[in-house]
Amino acid sequence: MYRIDILTQVNSLTAALEAVGMGLPLTPSGAARNRTGARARCHPGGRHRDWPERTGCDRGHDEDTRSGETEMTASTNVIEVTDQTFEQVVVEGSKERPVVVDMWAAWCGPCRQLTPTLEKVADERSGAFLLAKLDTDANPLTASAFGVQSIPTVIAFKDGQAVTGFIGAYPEPEVNRFIDSILPTEAEKHAEEARSVEASGDLATAETGYRRVLEEDEGNRDAAIGLARILADRGDLDEAEQLLVKHRPDPEAEKLLASIVVRRWADAPADGVLGEAQRVVASGDLSGGLAGLLQALRDDREAARDAMITVFTAVGDEDPVVQEYRRLLSAALF
Repeated sequence: MYRIDILTQVNSLTAALEAVGMGLPLTPSGAARNRTGARARCHPGGRHRDWPERTGCDRGHDEDTRSGETEMTASTNVIEVTDQTFEQVVVEGSKERPVVVDMWAAWCGPCRQLTPTLEKVADERSGAFLLAKLDTDANPLTASAFGVQSIPTVIAFKDGQAVTGFIGAYPEPEVNRFIDSILPTEAEKHAEEARSVEASGDLATAETGYRRVLEEDEGNRDAAIGLARILADRGDLDEAEQLLVKHRPDPEAEKLLASIVVRRWADAPADGVLGEAQRVVASGDLSGGLAGLLQALRDDREAARDAMITVFTAVGDEDPVVQEYRRLLSAALF
């Protein structure tokens, strides 16, 4: 049911949390009910924090432990998820806004302390993130896939990936700090606004927006790449390049840097088969230029190969011409 890349992400994340003492390894061999049928352990408090440990982990602590039911405030910011809906709601949904997964069980006292706090914070943030509650007893497949061994376990997803998490009943100030860490900063929000303006065609306003973001946060990746995109399109290649090199090996930065190299071929001397082919590519004739670069392998194998790879990066692997010439280059080299 779950894509292997998601499992890998979660396992890597929780292994990192374990390394700093904040979580337990969530490996496929562990589960909310492990191979012997045992439940997940009830974890009373957040790892390596100074507040007292919570109690109430015993199965008989709460009067309604066998009912499996908990009260939940009706809210568009809080939702119950199941084995069947996890992929769509959590993984796919996190591509629209962050999703925080609360893995709990009715018999776990600390879970019953943490969940109301998470719900309260979700409503206070007015939809900035979605809280997805997963009952590990009712949904053993998801709990098993993520190897949940202690609860409450909280995992945050962004852009289809597990990015951070914690285990135990954190108090409200710590929960808020955790949520702050997964939400976009003001600079990131402004960069996204500039991107929308750029998409609308108002490049001057978008450029101003990107520059303001970089004044506030000079390392902002989205603003740097967005501004470089505008600069490269109008021919300000040097400034665009200076912005992009700071963000290597980001794929989008690499793509724009490759396109700058190709643009500069238009002014390079047309020396030999290689130089002529580069100028043909720069003129916009992709097929003709790549055919020439393929021929140039006979004269300067390394330079011609590097030039073809630069073109592939600038254009993108989804282009059918690139796909064809990747195969031809591989055949010629090997």
